[in-house]
Amino acid sequence: MMNKVGTRLGALALALVLCSQMLLPALAAEGDTVFIASTQELVRLAEHCVSDAWSEGRTVVLTADLELNGSFTPIPVFRGTFDGNGHTISGVVLTEKGSSMGLFRYLEEGAVVKNLGLEAEVAPGGSAVGVGALAGENRGTVERVTVSGSVTGAEDVGGLVGVNGESGLLRGCTNGANVTGTSRTGGLAGQNLGRIENCTNTGAVNANDNPEAKDAGGIAGLNPGTLQGCVNRGEVGYNHVGYNVGGIAGAMSIDEEDPEDSAAGSVEYQIGRKYFTKCLITDSVNEGFVTAKKDGAGGIVGYMRHGIVTDSEGYGSVESTEGGYVGGICGESLTVIRNCYALCTVSGGRNVGGIAGFADTLKDCYAMADCQATAGRKGAIAGQTVWYDDGVDEEEIKVSGNYFVSDRLCGIDDVSYAGAAEPIDYASLLQVEGLPVQFRHLKAIFRVEGRYLGTQELKYGESLAELDYPPIPEREGYYGVWPEYPWQVMTGNLLIDGEYKEDVTVVQSNELEEQESGEGEGTVSSQVPGTEKWERPYALAEQRFTEDTKLAVSLGGIEPPAAAADRTCMIYNITLENAGVKEGDAFAVRLYNPYEDALVWGYQNGVWTELAAKERGQYLQVEMTGTEQSFCVAEKAPAVWVIAGTVIGGAAAVAALALAAGRLRRIKKKKSKRYKTHRNEKKCMS
Repeated sequence: MMNKVGTRLGALALALVLCSQMLLPALAAEGDTVFIASTQELVRLAEHCVSDAWSEGRTVVLTADLELNGSFTPIPVFRGTFDGNGHTISGVVLTEKGSSMGLFRYLEEGAVVKNLGLEAEVAPGGSAVGVGALAGENRGTVERVTVSGSVTGAEDVGGLVGVNGESGLLRGCTNGANVTGTSRTGGLAGQNLGRIENCTNTGAVNANDNPEAKDAGGIAGLNPGTLQGCVNRGEVGYNHVGYNVGGIAGAMSIDEEDPEDSAAGSVEYQIGRKYFTKCLITDSVNEGFVTAKKDGAGGIVGYMRHGIVTDSEGYGSVESTEGGYVGGICGESLTVIRNCYALCTVSGGRNVGGIAGFADTLKDCYAMADCQATAGRKGAIAGQTVWYDDGVDEEEIKVSGNYFVSDRLCGIDDVSYAGAAEPIDYASLLQVEGLPVQFRHLKAIFRVEGRYLGTQELKYGESLAELDYPPIPEREGYYGVWPEYPWQVMTGNLLIDGEYKEDVTVVQSNELEEQESGEGEGTVSSQVPGTEKWERPYALAEQRFTEDTKLAVSLGGIEPPAAAADRTCMIYNITLENAGVKEGDAFAVRLYNPYEDALVWGYQNGVWTELAAKERGQYLQVEMTGTEQSFCVAEKAPAVWVIAGTVIGGAAAVAALALAAGRLRRIKKKKSKRYKTHRNEKKCMS
């Protein structure tokens, strides 16, 4: 009896579902083809697709660009064909809690999505596992889809799809979205179990502070599948991002083991040849820049436990800020690398190599890399290899046919081996059949704080003094500087990092006024070592300067203005160097004032002009124009009182002269050191 009731209830529930589907608003259709021309119709499509049966055998065609203003509930499941028809869906915002999140949650086997542009901000709450702009999980075929915006999640996070399943195929797609995740994060797919062909990433992948992140790649975070003909141009990783970071894939592995056993530098040697046809990267190119905090950074793949990398090229810089196992192709490989090319800069702690930081089987590769290791073991081909450790008595030769161009570093752990890792000159390298054209066009790449400002092509052996540095973008309170290479020549692709330094707002002259103890104490004064005397700069300039700016002051050498002919005065000749000041630029300059009350004149074009001055402690601030100018600081009161005209009584005259003499003696006593050393004051009598 109960079984019959249960059967009837189940039938009733199914009938209610079917009726609810029938009651949904109709979509414009011709046979099995459905047309979407509005956001409302896209919402109706999502409502219909709560069952995979509805979309099976149907084709959905987008007939207009759609703008979604606000949050959108994902299309639950799709098994048919969705043709974007060259249109774009923009304004997609997905923030609800959950996993397997995207415009579509699930693309089932047999589903096709093609010819679509998608602009989305995807950042679900909760578990956030399997997150992508297009789909949380794909088991179908995705072709010619372009994504922009941002995608953020926890695990299996991709710009296009979170997980590309075993039957999944991504072909001819481009991601420009910035992608952020903690585990298995990629430009196209967080995890690729299927195939990704001829896809390109230009978005940044984990290019922010996330020290616990692992398995991040320009195309796929973790790749047990196949990556073929893919290109990464986006920045991957950050100097505070964890381990296993690669330009194409973060890591390559088949089995799910202890996560800590899937980190570069932590696994016993093992090779998985039976997986070669699946765990594969071939014909792929990295032009982006790869950075990891810990072990495992590679131009193509950070860490390889299984599989093979073949016929691939690495051109961007590769760096581990605190770890090792860094290579132009692979950080650490426990399997096979062959027929690969590296033209890049590589740096890390230990095990740093032009092709691989550590390698097992390494054949027929060419490297032209600048390798830097702070903790040991670096090589133009590899920092370390199994062959190097175990000798050559094995039946199979694992390392052979590798060549490098370098006049500063040898093949494996800075030792070259005939037949295995040999030097070759640049002219001979250019004769190698099949050599990528990039080796003929060497580039200096200009970067400031992760922002790339351009490139300049130079010939091999050309002086780096010929570099034409681009301007560094303005930043308030800072100025930008480039390093200089006056004596070096071009030997390969060169990454040039500019930097910001805090503005120097005040520069002071090296020429100093020496004073008795206590008279010069202040913010710009300093005590003479071993004495009780103090020094003050003669002049200070206020403007936006650099640390290379120099302010020079010479004294005297020019006649004072006629108006100062009967006054005690100081003549300052000021010159600014490396200041970036043009001839017509005006700025504030402070002049040391040795008097209780003074006037200032400026000298330009052969003419003295009295200037308005502001008192700044023991300095007078005036305006200076250009990089060179002379100034006269003169005491207001005349140096000697000359009594003319009316005859003054003898007692009054004696008193006046006594006052004048006393004042002069006080000035002379206070400044006697300056008179003796510089003779810079002029005393002009009428």
